Amino acid sequence: MKQLRCDINGRFILLEAIIQDVKSYLCNIYSLKSSKEQVDFFTNAKNLLQENISETNPHIILGGDFNMIFDTSLYCFGGRLCKNSQYDIIVENNLVDIWRIRNVAKTIYMEK
Repeated sequence: MKQLRCDINGRFILLEAIIQDVKSYLCNIYSLKSSKEQVDFFTNAKNLLQENISETNPHIILGGDFNMIFDTSLYCFGGRLCKNSQYDIIVENNLVDIWRIRNVAKTIYMEK
């Protein structure tokens, strides 16, 4: 396993690893809470991924806490609806919210 990038706050970590003889990338994102900071954060994260991964169809395992919501009706308080620039990284990388898939209609509290 080889560390490629890590910011000083540990909010973005990118590792290169060989998993079952396949070169893969492990990335963890812990996004900031404010919408303005998130836009900058995800723009930087997208750029870091592009700068460090050169393969055409890389194997990427991306996880973490994006601190954003897609449907305000499923949250009791707080939360900020994600903006288009934040949503880009999700669409471009075919990401899913596995918790939401397993808890389709569950309403939760999200701190502002």
